[in-house]
Amino acid sequence: MTCVLIVGEGDLGLAMRDEFTCGNYSPLTVNRTHLGRKFTYGEFCNRISQTIKQYKPSILINCVGHFQFTPTDGNPLRVKEFEDIFTPNVKLAWDISRMYRYWMIEDDSWKTLVNIGSESALIPHTDSALYCSSKAALLMLTRNLARDWYKDKICVFQVDPGIIMDTKIGSEDNLGELGDTYEGHKFVTKEIVAKFVRSLVELGPYTAGHSYPIGTIIR
Repeated sequence: MTCVLIVGEGDLGLAMRDEFTCGNYSPLTVNRTHLGRKFTYGEFCNRISQTIKQYKPSILINCVGHFQFTPTDGNPLRVKEFEDIFTPNVKLAWDISRMYRYWMIEDDSWKTLVNIGSESALIPHTDSALYCSSKAALLMLTRNLARDWYKDKICVFQVDPGIIMDTKIGSEDNLGELGDTYEGHKFVTKEIVAKFVRSLVELGPYTAGHSYPIGTIIR
């Protein structure tokens, strides 16, 4: 069985787990919360590191991400917004990636690291400057890691979905107001994203360094 580690809570993480339950896969999940308790950043990183060390997953899927609107004409004193968005979207991805390489470097078989980004890495959205910037940074991180680690047989790539149903923008409350689009972009389901990720994982190292939009209109 191929061990798959899925990092990140939420509906997308659950959909990934369900998708990789089928076939020759054995999925594991590590979440920021457990039994009602939210771990600190350091505790969360330690749980991820120990899980990688113990189970040596051939595939790691990073589903962690945080979205919030940040109007560019808002209060300039609210500096915590930057940390709130860039810590889960970029810093954690950097730390997870290095932990994965550290514990898996001696494994001579091909390994796969997938970052779940956003179409916001490719196109701007209204009142989302920090979020879009963080996803663009994640994309460049993914491409650099793919370049540096291909020699170590670690295939790194990113999937950039459009707006996913059941998220803050794609919630049922907003669907009534927005219809099935937001700023011209159709919603995608978490199940479609999970199936897309699995199909790319099964292509092997040919995917290294690439970004794969899904449900996105590039303008």
